[in-house]
Amino acid sequence: MRATKNYTIKKGDTLSGIAQKYGTTVSTLQSLNHIQNPNLIYAGSILKIPTTTPSSGTKTSSSTSKKTTSTASKSQSSTK
Repeated sequence: MRATKNYTIKKGDTLSGIAQKYGTTVSTLQSLNHIQNPNLIYAGSILKIPTTTPSSGTKTSSSTSKKTTSTASKSQSSTK
């Protein structure tokens, strides 16, 4: 059984945007939520989002590292 969390679709959301935000794929979201047309989702609907449990000492959290780095560079104002 795959661990999941719920996400409520908001107006303007796209399946690809949600997939990118949570580090998954459109295909995975389609399969997990039984979505036939990825271009047809509705605000207010609840999606299952796959989650991963962090393991100590592994390098599987590269997307988390990117988010942290992005936040850090924002606070340092080193971007043009």
